Amino acid sequence: RLVEKFLPAQYPWKYTKFCIALCQNTLPDSLHFSIVMYADNGGTPATTELWTLPNQHATGIPAWTNFAWYSFDISSSPVVSSGFVYIGIKWDPSVAGAAGKYCMIDQNTFTPTWPCWAWANTGPWTSAATYWAGLQSWGMRTQGGVPGPTITHTPLPNTQNTTGPYIVNATIAPAGSGINPFWTKILWSRNNPVFTDSVQMTNSSGISWTGNIPGNGTNATYRYYIRTADSLGRVSTYPMQAPTNFCMFTASSTDTSKPVIVHTPIGNTPKVQWPATVNCSVTEPFGIDSVWVRWYKNTGAYTRFNLAHGTGNNWSAPFNSDTSQVTPGDHIYYRVIGRSASAQHTMDSTALLTFDIINQVTACVGTGTVSSNFPFTTYWEDGRTDMLYLSSEIVAAGGGTGLISQIGFNVITMGGPAMNGFFIKAQWTTATSLTAFTNTGWNVFYNGTYTVAGTGWQYITLQNPIPFQVGQNLLLEVCYNNAAWTAYSPVYATTTAGNQMAAYSTDLPTDDGCTTGWTAGTYNYRPNTCFVMGLGVLGVGNTHNVIPGEYKLSQNYPNPFNPTTKIDYAIKKNGFVSLKIFDVLGREVKQLVNETKNAGYYSVDFNGAEFSSGVYFYKLESNGFTDVKRMMLIK
Repeated sequence: RLVEKFLPAQYPWKYTKFCIALCQNTLPDSLHFSIVMYADNGGTPATTELWTLPNQHATGIPAWTNFAWYSFDISSSPVVSSGFVYIGIKWDPSVAGAAGKYCMIDQNTFTPTWPCWAWANTGPWTSAATYWAGLQSWGMRTQGGVPGPTITHTPLPNTQNTTGPYIVNATIAPAGSGINPFWTKILWSRNNPVFTDSVQMTNSSGISWTGNIPGNGTNATYRYYIRTADSLGRVSTYPMQAPTNFCMFTASSTDTSKPVIVHTPIGNTPKVQWPATVNCSVTEPFGIDSVWVRWYKNTGAYTRFNLAHGTGNNWSAPFNSDTSQVTPGDHIYYRVIGRSASAQHTMDSTALLTFDIINQVTACVGTGTVSSNFPFTTYWEDGRTDMLYLSSEIVAAGGGTGLISQIGFNVITMGGPAMNGFFIKAQWTTATSLTAFTNTGWNVFYNGTYTVAGTGWQYITLQNPIPFQVGQNLLLEVCYNNAAWTAYSPVYATTTAGNQMAAYSTDLPTDDGCTTGWTAGTYNYRPNTCFVMGLGVLGVGNTHNVIPGEYKLSQNYPNPFNPTTKIDYAIKKNGFVSLKIFDVLGREVKQLVNETKNAGYYSVDFNGAEFSSGVYFYKLESNGFTDVKRMMLIK
């Protein structure tokens, strides 16, 4: 939590807007948080919240040294009658998208110092809360004023009624002084950005007020806002800061617009996770009547199911199918269709989208609650960890022969920085225990930089999948080479003897966790590890001399992508292989494979950095087999 001390200009006072400057250290560029207010408790924040506004969201947060201001309507906060208040934000860094974000400090020495408090823990404020008395202000600002009447109103939607009248209802609650009827009006205009007309509102009952905007039988755009004042002359408007802000609706007898459907295409789906759920946002000026999906499997007949309307513009529903009706290797083709609520019922749909049913499982080995500093030993500059997983352990966890695409560790607390020179290596062995580091025989499946993103299960997507075959034990190595240190990122582990060797450096700049001749330590615990596996697929190329039973071109992943994506394919017989990329006009823009290949499973990366956003197609040809799939590049 992070709050700043605010002093109202006078009493009573109502805060109506809160502004905060944010920057980020690492992607993703968003932050979910709550805005909080604390009462004064003798010069420090009270132990309990006076008021909170949950579920706030900031997007597009720039990377330091840049920053951006974000403003939020806090007009629902209570009226302040005396003393200071403390306003700021609170968030959970373990939630995705919350790590690596910072509230700005104004370091301009001309800015007066102003007290701020921070608390990085759960529970109420205590004397342990950090107090910065001598720094310039945090990047927080507020806006408010002497509270007047409160106006609540639901803005009028677009309509196909051109004759009117358009009834405006509102509740106007006084703040210690009666409402002045003469000042309670609707200010409005037709096809004019300047407000040219007004309508007196009438008090229908209690705090309910109503007024009518007239129509004239033509298509038009109406702008309006509500204004009132109390007997003390305090003026309020809806929306706040009108007429700069205002309400607007369109009256049109004919709807020529089509629904706008925003949908992230579904990726390849494990059979165990079927049916997949379709989520989308659908908008149209006159509202949405219904949204549905038409789909088919492989070459079957179309079927359909309706999506349910959620909050706002969101629609969602699972496919009307179950796991008994799909098999790994099935291709699912679908499109999302929306229909407007206007009299014309205009319609539109997405393009025909496709994904595959895959035989994927997550096999987790280890359920212990022991804390292990390995493999993320960033309290030191460098580290190396070897971990042995018996074939029987992986099989017992639900795994089997196939390709491991992701490896996950259950992080207890976040500690260290990015790990540079970060490697994940693997090899296959008949050994059942470890007594020393293994220095030869490694295959590299990840090479780059990795940062622990949060607590809980954190998955590392491998750059190349690890082939695993039942009957072979898997030996895994994680190592890295840093020039600085901070703190461990410990993970949950299970007590087991002879399955882990580990070491870390003594912070010598010449050390490298992946090449230094370490003397390993034996530890009687091994990190709990989850393997995301595609079953029934083994080997990339002819790594294990495995021959596929069919030719296959898989859907690229991720899809949509920016700027890189991966394309997997299988070749049943030795022969010439062509894999090309085409634009929507059918022009060849890239040749990925153009050579003779042995039978096997292959994976190739496509980098679209040089291409513009849009739809592309990729085509595989080999020994008379041809298949084409669609992918989308979004920048």
